[in-house]
Amino acid sequence: MTQWNPAQGASSREVRSEEFEIIDKFQPPAEHGLALTIGLFLLIASPIVLFYLLLQLHLVNIPYWDDYDSILAFMIHFVGLKGFSEKIFLLLFTQHNEYKIIFGNILFVLEYLVTGSINFIYLQIIGNLFVLLLLFSIYKIFSYQMQKKYNRLIYFVPVPFFIFQLQYWNTLDWASSALQNITVIPFVILSLYYLSKKNTRDFYISCVFLILAVFSSGNGLFVIPLGLLMLFQTKQFHRMAPWTILSIILISMYFYNYSFGTGRELSLDGYLKHFDVIYALSFLGSAASNNNYHIASILGGGFLVVFLAMIFMGVYKTNPALFYTVLFVIISALVVSMIRSKLGISESLSSRYRIYSDVLLVTTYIFMVTTYLDSRKMILFFACLLAIPFCIYSDLVNYPHLMQRYNQLENGVSSWRMTGYGLTYPFEKRANALMYKAMKLKIYSPPILEKQ
Repeated sequence: MTQWNPAQGASSREVRSEEFEIIDKFQPPAEHGLALTIGLFLLIASPIVLFYLLLQLHLVNIPYWDDYDSILAFMIHFVGLKGFSEKIFLLLFTQHNEYKIIFGNILFVLEYLVTGSINFIYLQIIGNLFVLLLLFSIYKIFSYQMQKKYNRLIYFVPVPFFIFQLQYWNTLDWASSALQNITVIPFVILSLYYLSKKNTRDFYISCVFLILAVFSSGNGLFVIPLGLLMLFQTKQFHRMAPWTILSIILISMYFYNYSFGTGRELSLDGYLKHFDVIYALSFLGSAASNNNYHIASILGGGFLVVFLAMIFMGVYKTNPALFYTVLFVIISALVVSMIRSKLGISESLSSRYRIYSDVLLVTTYIFMVTTYLDSRKMILFFACLLAIPFCIYSDLVNYPHLMQRYNQLENGVSSWRMTGYGLTYPFEKRANALMYKAMKLKIYSPPILEKQ
């Protein structure tokens, strides 16, 4: 097999591009090129269209779980403040459980200022659309080593089938979850990608995505050390100082008035004590199983083997954004195991986190198809053979969960209007209080359903 040798130095991308030109025989005759290109676009678009059609069927303007505190309670507090500086302070420093979701807060406020109320359907749609940004960010790191546009389309075919499926249904059609768990991943990938480009304009773009990543979720902070490591490795020493200054500002903002005990009553020492290797492996491999952490752990271990292969093959030199994206997911798994393992090993298979494992499926494919050049066609064939059934099976298995939650929310609001009980939140008294307060302030009003 022809493999890439990282020792080839600064001209690696040019040399590698030439190898792709020589090996790839997929370029069609000119008269067939347009038709085949359109066919490829349609094939790539098919799981995307199906994905959004299924999601569109179950949008409902009703809060779900964390939406009550992270959105309704936040907006009630925001509207109640009089001073501009007080509102900005709340926007930037409010903590929800272990996280500060500043990006989400900004969107909640913008929706309220533009429309005059909170509509969870709009927020759900925005959150769902960030999966498209995730696909774009993956395409950027994929195309880093794919120079010919036609080749990129062919070899990109399996990717949307791995991403646009319902394994992570529990973070879709859910406003607060999607605007945290989905948004942070493309922001991280794009920050790493533009940082690897080694020019001033792209460095500034990377810094913007760094800010958005940190503002989206706590694990966006992991880009800070990863970025410093990349800058050092790629000898961009003159950019380390501004990156560090921006990082200090972001860290200071994030941890200002931060409580390590919020929600779970854990100290920092407690987080470290709850670290669980099996939990982390199961988290990484959760794409393999909905309910069996042993199977998931095996896949997670396989991803670690692939990561070691990336180190050995020098992917941190040939495609830094790909390498550091994988490292970001691994670090996220380690930290989540410290925070969530106390809730039980089954939490590692939670649907709302499974998108991280799906991303690892894609990065593994990209690594293989851009490393083992002689076997690229075979890798593409088997990736399609895996990705398409994977997408169909995931939709079939998980679509009923979307339907069940949709019915649960509608039935809950119907029951609440008649009896005062039924809202989908563990703390029903608090949910009732927040609902009545939001309605009184005209921040939000639940829909009146036909079945009522």
